[in-house]
Amino acid sequence: MNQQTTPNITLFDLLARNWQRPPGIRQIGFNDDDTLLAAVAEDGSIVFARLADNEPPESRIVVDNGQTTIRPRAGRPSPLIITRLKGAGRICRAAAGGFLAGNDKGELVRLSRAGEIADTVLSGSVPMTAFDHCSSTGMTAIAAANRLLLTADDASAPKAEAASGQSAPTMLRFSPEGTLLALAGVENLELRRSNGQLTKLLDIPLPSTPVSLAWAADGRWLAVGTETGGLVLIDVPAGRHARLADFPGPVRSVGFSASANALVAAGAYRT
Repeated sequence: MNQQTTPNITLFDLLARNWQRPPGIRQIGFNDDDTLLAAVAEDGSIVFARLADNEPPESRIVVDNGQTTIRPRAGRPSPLIITRLKGAGRICRAAAGGFLAGNDKGELVRLSRAGEIADTVLSGSVPMTAFDHCSSTGMTAIAAANRLLLTADDASAPKAEAASGQSAPTMLRFSPEGTLLALAGVENLELRRSNGQLTKLLDIPLPSTPVSLAWAADGRWLAVGTETGGLVLIDVPAGRHARLADFPGPVRSVGFSASANALVAAGAYRT
């Protein structure tokens, strides 16, 4: 007698969704209301994945003779939204559920929820090396060559410009409340006050190229992961920093957990 085998269904199969993208993924990020996930691929393309689930797990729960099970998905997840932007380097969240994206032509554009190019924030002859947006203040910081530009969502608001103090900052991050701006480059990390000015507060040497940068939710701590040399942790109010060097690999991802009062970092053989 022929016996048909049922494939093993994992918890991932039942609860998760996945999409296939041939190019490798360079960066991912959520929008400001957690309805979209954007992914930047190695070929410079950007796609959006809708986070709303058309077959949520609770809709697939079955109770039979007192036993509760969950049936597999019957269809595919909502298709990816493919944007028209080419040559993208990185993204960050922007207002109204959209994203800011920089391309290899030196342009910074705003992408709507639908993946369309809504407008051009900056179009310059000098390629940008880093940018970030703060949803709390509506400000955007842009690094191009050795210059820094601070601009607002409101076009009538004044702009601030200053020398970066570095040859080319490769990473920018606003603090959660938007009053401080961290700039990380090959040689150092600068901390600047961003309330209409770009006044330097701290200058901290880095052991190598920064590859990750994250603020704690309360704005007290700042973590910088480096290509070699581990992790630099800064106590911002105290103006002190410490280097955690015992990482065998690049610290490409760092994050703070407010509920666990902990810092989580990659770059070792385990998290």
